[in-house]
Amino acid sequence: MKPGLTKPMQIIRAATLRPSEAAADNDEHRRRHLIVSYGLQEATGNQARGIKTTFAEPIPGELGWHWHDCLVQLAIVVGGSIDVVFKDADWRTCRAGDIMIIPGQAPHNAARVSGDYEYLELTFPGDFDTVPCSSPAPGGMVTGTVVGDQDAQPGETEGVERFPLPEGLESHMRLRLISRGRDIVKGALGDLLLTVVVAGRCDVEAEGERSELGVFDIRAYTIELGSK
Repeated sequence: MKPGLTKPMQIIRAATLRPSEAAADNDEHRRRHLIVSYGLQEATGNQARGIKTTFAEPIPGELGWHWHDCLVQLAIVVGGSIDVVFKDADWRTCRAGDIMIIPGQAPHNAARVSGDYEYLELTFPGDFDTVPCSSPAPGGMVTGTVVGDQDAQPGETEGVERFPLPEGLESHMRLRLISRGRDIVKGALGDLLLTVVVAGRCDVEAEGERSELGVFDIRAYTIELGSK
């Protein structure tokens, strides 16, 4: 079991979360808005960090080019909208259901944030820095992407679809959309799996323990010897 995990399955209920100034990092635009922490750094031995951020007012201008010193960051848009760009002035508007997949060291910028913008962010590992930078040269190699329901591809089982990942991340992680089926967990001993509910409810099971997750609840689960 990884350090910090007191049992194979951790359930973090959104209803128990409270605003946390400590959840803000050195990315200035996060500091100005309501942030709640899921405590994933403590629950997973710093393998991941999870926060949910709500913007209190619109931001019409750009937030500024920056990159994150981590393996990858996932930002799931819960409500409102935001424009994001990774390179070549190719701006994209992200709305509820879209997921920004941002590899570490990938420069990106954001702008035109709506007053009701809300997102759930997962970063691997939990500790990381945000570094301001200049806009990348055209055709830069390291970049992020945005995926939505229309990008999901058939998965291994019915009701489970998979999202394509930026080059270089396929060997480190998988990203699945579970809409009406059961995900068959396949992984190596010690792998960390996170289930995030963005709509409806779902049942989860690990090591014979069952639980129901509601909207914005998160399950953290580490694969152990004998798990299926």
